[in-house]
Amino acid sequence: MSFYRPSLRTRIYISMLAIILLSLLIIGATTIIFFDNQNEEYHQDRLKRKEHTVATSLQYFLKEVEIAKNMDFVRKDFEYKVKELADVNNIEINIFNTKGQVLMSSRDDKSDPEFYTRTIAPELLEKLQSRQNNVK
Repeated sequence: MSFYRPSLRTRIYISMLAIILLSLLIIGATTIIFFDNQNEEYHQDRLKRKEHTVATSLQYFLKEVEIAKNMDFVRKDFEYKVKELADVNNIEINIFNTKGQVLMSSRDDKSDPEFYTRTIAPELLEKLQSRQNNVK
């Protein structure tokens, strides 16, 4: 039985093709991983910037509003400001009380009647409260 024995030239071409394909795969995988990490980092920074913008705007608004006898007026004004901030930043803003219940939301959709009965997860609420105690 005789086996096909490629010439030296053919073996060199096959080796070069294999090396090129292997380098293509390695460079492609590295590039995909790099851009995934860059994309994730960019979006995290963007969320932090939005969070800072919303918090700063709300603090500024609360400094400007005088606590009047008519708290309904302040609440309506505050709710309007929350909805305006949500529209400008294209995000949903929910305001919770210290017990973790929803006080107000930028969501106008009333299709989910259960939304205002939801609460923050107890573990998250506990973490927030301990974080607030550490800041004081």
